[in-house]
Amino acid sequence: EDGGDYYPAEIAIMKYSFIESIKQEYFTIIKPEKFPVDYTDTAIDLSREPHQIPPFHFVAANGDYNGYGKKLNELLVASKIYKPFFIGGYTLKEKYTLI
Repeated sequence: EDGGDYYPAEIAIMKYSFIESIKQEYFTIIKPEKFPVDYTDTAIDLSREPHQIPPFHFVAANGDYNGYGKKLNELLVASKIYKPFFIGGYTLKEKYTLI
């Protein structure tokens, strides 16, 4: 986060049922188009901790932004029975103590 803007490093989504276990999952590392000039140092620092994903020239990164949207739409379509439930990694870590 930098001045109210957020630059995610990865996307991880899973549809899960307690009865059927994992139904669908999607994970990708985001290839940034470019960072604002004043954010480069922050991106480098965050690549060391917490996620350890290099911000530049990472061959496993995915730059297919249209593909992200299609996959997210496919996985996040709400069921008629169950509503989606979201947990952000940092939100969970900062607000809750895990035992």
